[in-house]
Amino acid sequence: MKLGHMEKMIKFIIRILLSALAIMYVLPVLRGVQFHGDFLIACGLGIFFSILLALVEVVAAFLSTIWTLSTFGLALLFLIPMRLFCFWVLPTVSLLLMAHFLPKVLSISNWFSAGIAAVILLIIGLITRDGKN
Repeated sequence: MKLGHMEKMIKFIIRILLSALAIMYVLPVLRGVQFHGDFLIACGLGIFFSILLALVEVVAAFLSTIWTLSTFGLALLFLIPMRLFCFWVLPTVSLLLMAHFLPKVLSISNWFSAGIAAVILLIIGLITRDGKN
């Protein structure tokens, strides 16, 4: 059963709202994460995180393709286990980049806090996705 455009838009809005609530109330509970802003800014950060994560994934896929081709496929012995066990790295890098670009709104002091915060946002994204990916 295909989702219509209205259902996809509702899921997208729910994803942004849940991400904004997590950015406002859950992430600042973590040691080393500070958020300064209101709900509208948190919604913008949720959208910006999604866009930045997509860009980071494209760059990572491009680099892994080049590495795989230059090693005649031997890099896959390393890349596939890394993708399975280090699923949190790309969202963490995206969140740290977001904190770097917007330091007055979001500040993150260490990788551990960024990793936990990124996994929280990743879980929200997995719960609210439309299932086609």
